[in-house]
Amino acid sequence: MPIIFEGTEAAPGDAETRYITVSEADAYVSANILNKVSWDTADDAQKTIALTKATKAINRLPFRGEKVDPTQENEFPRGTDTEVPQDILDACAELAFSFIEGRDSEFEFDNLIILGRSFGSVSTTSKPDSSRAHIAAGIPSFGAWKLLLPYLRSQDEMLVQRV
Repeated sequence: MPIIFEGTEAAPGDAETRYITVSEADAYVSANILNKVSWDTADDAQKTIALTKATKAINRLPFRGEKVDPTQENEFPRGTDTEVPQDILDACAELAFSFIEGRDSEFEFDNLIILGRSFGSVSTTSKPDSSRAHIAAGIPSFGAWKLLLPYLRSQDEMLVQRV
């Protein structure tokens, strides 16, 4: 059953604020994701909201370099690029799919601190130092995180801007 994202609206005319369109995401999901029932049963409005949410999550990350145009809404393209890299487009589709699947970064982040759970004879214990950077960064899809990681600034780097 697809997830409806309450409180998040995407106006029909704001496609430029998303990295990819619903039809581009449909093509990506069809070619790259095996169990895609939730995506296939979601309507275009739900997919649009998921893509908008994915774009916003991507735009909150600390990327290397600077935007091509400081006034552009999205973080990409950057530097001397004139187009958004394919990895970023693919990450947007992966992340939107994870939102349609019902994965929530806040829920996942809260679960990072759980040291153990028991359900009958089955139990799970996690190490407290096994933090997952992608969850902490608000990206609940590890597939999307792997695509985004090469574009992120190192934690050792500092961005200095003259105001």
